Amino acid sequence: MKRYTVVLVVAVAGGLALVGAIPSLAAAEACYRVQIRGTGNYSDENCTRRVPLLTGEYVLGTLKHRIAGNLWCLELLEEVGTHEDELCSRLLAHGRFIEVLPASKSTSVLLLSGESFPVSVNGSSTEATELQNAAGTLKGREASSTGEILKETGGLYKAEFKNVEEPRAKCNSSGDGAGVVLTLQANFFAVHDEDELRGAGILFEVPEFSITCGTTTVKIKGNQVGLVTNPNRSGEDLLTSFKLKLHCSSTVGEPEDTQYWTSLLASKLTPVLLANFGTGFKKACELVSGETTVNLGKMIEMMNP
Repeated sequence: MKRYTVVLVVAVAGGLALVGAIPSLAAAEACYRVQIRGTGNYSDENCTRRVPLLTGEYVLGTLKHRIAGNLWCLELLEEVGTHEDELCSRLLAHGRFIEVLPASKSTSVLLLSGESFPVSVNGSSTEATELQNAAGTLKGREASSTGEILKETGGLYKAEFKNVEEPRAKCNSSGDGAGVVLTLQANFFAVHDEDELRGAGILFEVPEFSITCGTTTVKIKGNQVGLVTNPNRSGEDLLTSFKLKLHCSSTVGEPEDTQYWTSLLASKLTPVLLANFGTGFKKACELVSGETTVNLGKMIEMMNP
């Protein structure tokens, strides 16, 4: 199948994450909403329902580099563009270029022209940590995370928590020393945090894993959003690090950030982290006190819609 490059106009919010020992993955195609109705070849935000004669609102492609300002290039899978040049200044039916926009309140990690993914990231905190749940609490101190951003929408991460204990015993994940909890390698996604004005966030997926605390086994699964507190606005300096806040509300088991948008969906979603202290899974929240500084291997841009 032929591939073409497309110009897209983007107002984006960015986010990143923290990950470890990860294979390099090719950037995946994503679905984008066309700026002018009736010039796309799909009718849904997931690009699964094709429509004839370019009557749809979406196109499928891979986000590339910035041309100028908020003008960005998208690599198309098919020749379904409306322009013949990379500035979208010359109209042409079935051209190689098209003006498109990400879905409402989208979020992306953006690189300098000529740079490419992956981007290494690492962060650490010596502050107190706490897994909150109505049936129990695990407290600790020190947390770290390492890994890579693999594409504009996210990547993989691994996190480690130290000095973790419940009131009666120290805790550990399988094969780790006393007080050490290491999460499974998992995905993260750049999202728009609906609860904050500037809104750049990271959705951390947590595949189910177990923690042993003496005779008690605690199981954890689900996802939680962390807020990026210093995203870019257009024209600001590029970031070589960012600050991440993972906080809980005054209600036990409820996170502070409760709704988010992804780059592919135009509706709000709710993150849900669950913990089972032996009485069934109940809502949970992971707290890392203060703000964690995350360092980046390349300069990136994060902007809000």
